[in-house]
Amino acid sequence: MQTTFFGLGLAAVVAVMFAHPHPPRSGRKPYSLLPYGAMIVAFGALVSALPGGVTPRLWGVVAGRGLIGALVAARQLVAFQDNTALIDRLREQETRLWSLAHFDGLTGLANRRHFHDQVVHALATAEASVLVIDLDGFKAVNDTMGHAAGDALLTAVADRLRGAIRAVDVAARLGGDEFAVLLTGCPVDEAERTAERILTALTVPERIEGVPVRAAASIGVAVARTGADVGSLLREADLAMYGAKRQGKGTWLRHGVALPLVADAQPLVSGGQPLVTGVQPSQMLS
Repeated sequence: MQTTFFGLGLAAVVAVMFAHPHPPRSGRKPYSLLPYGAMIVAFGALVSALPGGVTPRLWGVVAGRGLIGALVAARQLVAFQDNTALIDRLREQETRLWSLAHFDGLTGLANRRHFHDQVVHALATAEASVLVIDLDGFKAVNDTMGHAAGDALLTAVADRLRGAIRAVDVAARLGGDEFAVLLTGCPVDEAERTAERILTALTVPERIEGVPVRAAASIGVAVARTGADVGSLLREADLAMYGAKRQGKGTWLRHGVALPLVADAQPLVSGGQPLVTGVQPSQMLS
């Protein structure tokens, strides 16, 4: 009898040691058969301790206990599968929330917050330039064709931006019809060529609801100086962009090193002739 209790106690200890009361860690199996192995050990200890040996009645008890153990194991397996499915759904939800927090819902580009963080990181690790892009005459599209057409144009502009920059660059929608591009490890002349590529890409009309719509833009270019911070860099790019608008729109301007940061400042470097004059209602019809 003492042997019986010893065997049962040993089996209980083994079951407790190897059971998984909490969800398994990454890399482990979603369930364990070790607790049920401990049950078998307990039955073996019980059988060996019985003075009368194995009887049909005992086999009935063993079969009943085995059925109960199988039902418990099946329920545990189902529970683990449910938990795994729940964890997968939670991870998908977490990914969606992260995407909503960092990317623009309409265009899929980085949003203002994520772009700001990327500029901060770029200034700490490498040479950086920022392009601020504002569409010229975008209000005319919304007023004459509706907001759905305006959204379609913004999506098309985002696609043109992706095609005009390098894979390592970051394109963002800052809000409304204002976009931005972060260029890392990029010399000044390459930043200017990127602005020209973007303007050229935007000259190709986008057909929206059967009507060809051309998105003109004004671009401000700012190159980070030693010790520059994200606020001053974006402000310089903004000033250059507004300067481009004052010079006729559809062109780009680069903020000069000696340019004072005042509201009416004029960027020192101009980028060629205007390519387009804006989106006007008269230009939207073929």
